Amino acid sequence: MLDCEVLTVEPSKTLAYIWNFAHEDEAYGLRSVVTFALAPTAGGICPRVEQAGFRPPQRQATAAPGQAGRNF
Repeated sequence: MLDCEVLTVEPSKTLAYIWNFAHEDEAYGLRSVVTFALAPTAGGICPRVEQAGFRPPQRQATAAPGQAGRNF
């Protein structure tokens, strides 16, 4: 089961939430904050997504893009 709580809502700017996923293997359990931010630019909008809260045993989640699948 995944528990989720909204932390921040700023219309047209930011949405942040925390999720808590309990798992018997600590490499897959996660308590993480995900933030979606929109920043105006000269050409329009720059979207940014940030996820924080990974721990050292969760290497598969912090691998460089395209690398995570090689660890499974």
